[in-house]
Amino acid sequence: MSTLSMTLLTLTTYYVVIFGGREYMRGRESKQLHALFKIHNLGLTIISGVLLALFLEQLIPTVVEHGILFAVCKHKGGWTDELVVLYYVS
Repeated sequence: MSTLSMTLLTLTTYYVVIFGGREYMRGRESKQLHALFKIHNLGLTIISGVLLALFLEQLIPTVVEHGILFAVCKHKGGWTDELVVLYYVS
């Protein structure tokens, strides 16, 4: 998106896919993908739960030892290397 030509190409592709897909599907039966959506949502839920557990594993000891103010406001409190990695992963 750093040049005008790339931006125009991206916008054109987007509109062709959106409006072309709508015209292609006009008059056709919609696909039923309930099982795939449920599997996708379950996967997202599991990943989010694991990330939450990993965040809590890093934060709870700091909060218990030094308090919430230290964990939130101090550089050495809530900005450990592990938390930064988890932040980028999430």
